[in-house]
Amino acid sequence: MHLLNQVLYAVSGAAWCIAYILIIVRGIRDKAYGMPFIALAFNISWELCFSTFFYDGNPVHRVVNSAWFLLDLGILFTYFRYGLKDWPRAISPAFFYPYSFFVLGISFAITYVAVRELHDVYGAYTAYISNLVMALLYINLLNTRGGLSGQSAGIALAKLVGTGCYSIVFYIWHAKFLVLIGALIVFFDFIYLLMVFNEGRLVWPIRLKLRS
Repeated sequence: MHLLNQVLYAVSGAAWCIAYILIIVRGIRDKAYGMPFIALAFNISWELCFSTFFYDGNPVHRVVNSAWFLLDLGILFTYFRYGLKDWPRAISPAFFYPYSFFVLGISFAITYVAVRELHDVYGAYTAYISNLVMALLYINLLNTRGGLSGQSAGIALAKLVGTGCYSIVFYIWHAKFLVLIGALIVFFDFIYLLMVFNEGRLVWPIRLKLRS
């Protein structure tokens, strides 16, 4: 069982690494950041915390978390490089950087305090709540942009596989709350995948011809 956990964790880690790489590549190609900023802020905060302050003694976890953090720095670069394109026109661009750094600081503070307060040793609860918000924000990103700028089916599929594999680990652990959150994330990630396949529209992928 321990070996299965490690294999699933490794597959999940690899899938998320692929997702991050694809987000960076697509973001540079489309000149648009590919991860919703609020989700990115909490994501990079979690990875910083669990690759440094909250090391659980497992070297595999440290390597994966550190790799995620470095890749998220690449995504953060695309946000600062291209983020002004999505900045609300009613708000002065002068607020873009102060707002961005404020959100990053608040996200780190919330993550750090929540982990300590909840004794979330492995970061599972904080990661999955953040991941659920990310899944919803990705759907919103498609809606607000009205297109696939910064998005791709590869990103959507890698996200789905990454979350799905680790949700199986929580099922093995009988962690009911995490299994519930994981199921919701997979559900919304699947909706997001369908929307990407349909160029941002939420439509049923299979059309049945009814007999008249």
